[in-house]
Amino acid sequence: MVPTLVSGSRMIALVHERLALAIAGQTTLRLLEPPMPLQPIHLLMLWTSSAETDPGHTWLRRQILSLVAELDGTTGAQRSLGTSNRLGDCDQPAVVGAA
Repeated sequence: MVPTLVSGSRMIALVHERLALAIAGQTTLRLLEPPMPLQPIHLLMLWTSSAETDPGHTWLRRQILSLVAELDGTTGAQRSLGTSNRLGDCDQPAVVGAA
């Protein structure tokens, strides 16, 4: 949705850096210097206690952790499901605007 909203306008958007890099070659958007220092984006998974032991929910959380580990270049052993919902500082923010 970001390319549709920002392309051809004077607007900018704050997105995950990975997303900005992935769409850069497919759109007319360009990466811009942020107007101020930006902190990493903290990603969380949240679920109710009733979903804690649900097999389907556990499977989904494992899939998400696996994808995040792949993107981070870490191993699954470095992240654990347990009751921890924090995925970590998985991405830096990026500012994108029309070319």
